[in-house]
Amino acid sequence: MDLYIGSYTSSDVTEPQGITRFSFDPDSGAIARLGVALEIASPTWITASGDGTRLYAVTEVDGGSVAAIARDSETGDLRERNRVSSFGDSPCYATLTADERFVLVANYSSATIAVLPVQADGTLGEAVATAAHSGSSVVVDRQGEAHAHQIVQSPDGDSVLVCDLGTDQVVVYPFDRASGELGEPAKVDLQPGAGPRHLAFAPNDAFAYIIDELDSTVVAATWDGPTRTLTPIQTISTLPADVTDTNYPSQILVSPDGRFVYGANRLHDSVVEYAVDAGSGTLSVIGWAPVGEYPRNIAFDPDATWVIASNQHAGTLTLLARDAESGDLQPAGEPIPVPSPAIAVFLP
Repeated sequence: MDLYIGSYTSSDVTEPQGITRFSFDPDSGAIARLGVALEIASPTWITASGDGTRLYAVTEVDGGSVAAIARDSETGDLRERNRVSSFGDSPCYATLTADERFVLVANYSSATIAVLPVQADGTLGEAVATAAHSGSSVVVDRQGEAHAHQIVQSPDGDSVLVCDLGTDQVVVYPFDRASGELGEPAKVDLQPGAGPRHLAFAPNDAFAYIIDELDSTVVAATWDGPTRTLTPIQTISTLPADVTDTNYPSQILVSPDGRFVYGANRLHDSVVEYAVDAGSGTLSVIGWAPVGEYPRNIAFDPDATWVIASNQHAGTLTLLARDAESGDLQPAGEPIPVPSPAIAVFLP
């Protein structure tokens, strides 16, 4: 199995940078570096097609773009096919729609989103729909303006949800799956100063979980697709009760069976583990698993047997073994070096 790591790149580094390829053994958890598979500027988020032959990577820079990348499933080699504007600055998230007809992209600095059509040959066309956010909230140095941080499609496919860190809102757009057009949005307000960063749906489609970067919380919410209604029902800390230090949560995951939720803590440098109440969707803390410095991303392998943390400031990957019954995570093996990792993608 291949493991691709997208990293922040620097003009001061002369060695190849971009997307690094590793081999991964899902039985043992063994990881081996194979080399830089594609040189590209700051590919900090990567989304892949279901068959693993196509990747789409953002370039998190001013005047950002999204690159369409072909993957040879036999050799693991990557080749850039084309690239189009992300319709903004510092694109930080991209995802394929369920039917793989569009790539949705969020641009942090410009607070814009775009819908990019996937052409018949897998390349990208120019945006068919765009939107810009505006507003602010109470954390002066981080929320002086809107910041679109993530964009995801709803489970039924008829909505697009955007976490806006700058306005403390989740913005819900009607989405035309045929044309890619966006309708007039509804806005769901979270607590002032929360800083919503990422959202993940439960597999039953009835619940969603939002991780907040600025106040170190996770919000559990109910989701009603037909009415496009997201309703917060619980707010729970990502930190132990005795920890008051600065912390910036990043990624959130829901286990495939819906029984557990995991959130990455940057500066506390841990992954918080929650158990899900099947009836209400609310969370209770199981514990915390240590990882390396500043985990920007956590990702499941295809069977959710393992979780890998991309530790941006440490320049390492931490592999965690997951107990499917208890939900507990345990570090496995030594940290794996890779410069400024930001995103991990497993592909067979």
